[in-house]
Amino acid sequence: MNVPTNKCLIVGDISVGKTSLTSRLITGVSPDPTDTIPDVHEVHSVESKIGERVVALLLTDTGSSPDSQKLYEHAAVVFICFAINDVTSFDHVKSQWLDVVRSHTKSDVPIFLVGCKSDLRAEEGHIVVENRTARALATEIGAINYIETSSYTGKGTKELIDEATQASFPKKVSKPLRYKCILQ
Repeated sequence: MNVPTNKCLIVGDISVGKTSLTSRLITGVSPDPTDTIPDVHEVHSVESKIGERVVALLLTDTGSSPDSQKLYEHAAVVFICFAINDVTSFDHVKSQWLDVVRSHTKSDVPIFLVGCKSDLRAEEGHIVVENRTARALATEIGAINYIETSSYTGKGTKELIDEATQASFPKKVSKPLRYKCILQ
């Protein structure tokens, strides 16, 4: 069976959790923290459903090569990621990543702002990006939604993949009814 497929590009600063998020979305389990982080982008397919229709997103983890023009070609949806415990990575969403994404993709490509490592919000001693601050930025940059995720606990990952699938595969437009007109 041929499954319709769209490309999902995952961008953000190094070490914000892009690879762990990708791993969690693919396997459904917490990634092994001893796994090596890729130096080049990796592509993995994850299937989802829209109603009764099975579709797939090609998750493209940019790794440490985020500026390659080829990575952005044919992107149907983009995740701009930051770590909620890294204010600098949050600042880079607007000062760096939004411009990169907009300059290399079509203007109507849906963008999701993704706060990674949400499990660290509860830990003492971390300066974290507040949820309301991230939501305000998502609105400001025109993102479809802001979703906090944790690759460790799985929080927000199903919501993210479901919403991204919906956004990248617009509803089928039904064909208009055709009536025969007979003039006498």
